[in-house]
Amino acid sequence: MDKNSVYSVRIFFIDPVNLISVIMNSLIELEYEAYSIDSDIKDKLFDIFAESPRNVVFFSIRSKVEIETIFKYIEKINEYKDSMVQMGAFTFDSIDLDIKNRLLENGVSVITFETIQANTV
Repeated sequence: MDKNSVYSVRIFFIDPVNLISVIMNSLIELEYEAYSIDSDIKDKLFDIFAESPRNVVFFSIRSKVEIETIFKYIEKINEYKDSMVQMGAFTFDSIDLDIKNRLLENGVSVITFETIQANTV
C-alpha cells in the first residue's frame, strides 16, 4: 500500500490542562500526531482540516464562562463538510447536566477530569 494514500489521524488539544499531558504523551508514543493548540489560533485548524481529512479535536472546559465560545466553535466545525472531525471535551464536574447533554447532542464526547485522574489509561 502506498504510504501517501494512507491518511493519518491528527489529534488537536485546544488549551489542554497539565493533566492531559499524560494522554498526549501516550498518543505520541503510539505514533499519533497529537498537538497542543492555543485557543487564540484554533481557527487556523480549518486550514489543516482542508489538507488532512481525519482529525480529532479535544476541548478543555474549565468553567461555564468558556461554554458559549466553545459551542460557537463546535458549530463552525459541524458546518465544515470537507473533512471528518471528531470532537471530545474534558470537563470539570461543575459543568451541569444540561451542558453535558448539549455537548453530546452536538457530537462531542464528554470526559470528566475526575475520570482522567482516576484512570488515565
